[in-house]
Amino acid sequence: MTYPVIKARTETGSLVEVNVSPTEKQDPLFWEEVRSILKAKLWVPMGKKYHQLIDNGWLLDNSALSY
Repeated sequence: MTYPVIKARTETGSLVEVNVSPTEKQDPLFWEEVRSILKAKLWVPMGKKYHQLIDNGWLLDNSALSY
């Protein structure tokens, strides 16, 4: 069985292929969410080195905050 390739456009306009794990490839909920993200044209965090989606990309490291 073949799966669709996910390509993403970076903030500089380059296209990169998103690496999808074997578990994600088999997960219907994952593909439903990918379709929802595509339809809504949302920005999602992705690792620069391995081009994988990051599940905590919206979280801020508290040590980076200055009070």
